[in-house]
Amino acid sequence: PAAVHLLFDTGHLWFGGGDVLDTLRTHAERVLHVHFKDVRPDVVRDVRDNDRSFLDAVVAGAFTVPGDGVIDFQVVADALKAMDYAGWIVVEAAQPLGHAAIAVGKGDPQVLEAQQRGAHADLRSNRSRSPSPRNEVASTTDRIAMPGPKAIHQS
Repeated sequence: PAAVHLLFDTGHLWFGGGDVLDTLRTHAERVLHVHFKDVRPDVVRDVRDNDRSFLDAVVAGAFTVPGDGVIDFQVVADALKAMDYAGWIVVEAAQPLGHAAIAVGKGDPQVLEAQQRGAHADLRSNRSRSPSPRNEVASTTDRIAMPGPKAIHQS
């Protein structure tokens, strides 16, 4: 077990039925990397109630940006600080385009226009012609390093 590390992913852990904080505290010495991803419990409930697949859950928007779902990230960050975690935290913001516009774009006209033009078809087939707000919204992942308790560095 000492050689097996843990990629602590808040969203996948919650989705799978795990206790996010208890798992972090129980396996603190094994955490090597952290992903912050939130979950929309209403979407997860619908997927389970209708015996749909994990892919269906992802497409339906089960995962979302931190603060848009059920996970208390302040509590998780406090626990990471208390255990002197000094590695990377990847804040995941990738979502299906329609959900990204709601959660990230906040009604941004460029995002909404891209949706109306069927930009999701370009993304699915990987035929996007050029970088645009629709691509940034659909696939943004920010890396935030936590070098110490007083500083947060964004790269």
